[in-house]
Amino acid sequence: LWPFAHLITYGVVPVEQRLLWVDCIELIWVTILSTYSNEKSESRKSEEVSETAGSSTPSQNSEE
Repeated sequence: LWPFAHLITYGVVPVEQRLLWVDCIELIWVTILSTYSNEKSESRKSEEVSETAGSSTPSQNSEE
């Protein structure tokens, strides 16, 4: 994302608007990273819940 953003920054965007442009791209980038991180966190939590549910079966005691 950043190489393309900087190509546009230095090739198209006027000097007066560059800071605003880079800040907007940064906001998009942080949103992407946050979404990705949240999805990974949710998948880990669901895996932990499924593992916990699978291991919570009562053990069978065999008395001899």
